[in-house]
Amino acid sequence: MNAEFIVADARHLQLPQRFDGAICLCEGAFGLAGDDDGHRQILRGVYQVLRPNSLFVLTTINALSVSAQNESFDAYTGTTSSRETITNSEGKSKEVEIYTTAFTYRELKLLLESSGFKVLNGYCYVAGNFSEKLLSVNDIEIMMISQQL
Repeated sequence: MNAEFIVADARHLQLPQRFDGAICLCEGAFGLAGDDDGHRQILRGVYQVLRPNSLFVLTTINALSVSAQNESFDAYTGTTSSRETITNSEGKSKEVEIYTTAFTYRELKLLLESSGFKVLNGYCYVAGNFSEKLLSVNDIEIMMISQQL
């Protein structure tokens, strides 16, 4: 099976076809969209490109975990920040400030539902180790399973 990769701004997702499912893992845009409106734009875009009853799997940073473990966590915005060196396809490097938004299960549920999704469940998520482990405050990431209605 072949995969097609599209480089685009997820806040402005517009595709000519509809899909049977969508996966957004490891803060693949969501959580990096800047503000609440940016995150809502991503969810609306995903909703629009899914066929009815399709599943959407979304993982994000768990705010309850990161707030206790990260000194840069901003309790007002739910974000952490870090300085990272990024390199473009031409080999040029640049140091930038990266802001990542963390969420609670409740926030994610409200965002997904207000975007038209039905939340089926939420679990702990460990990269590369999918399971149905119930979420705790110490888990780094949340995996939300929702359905386009």
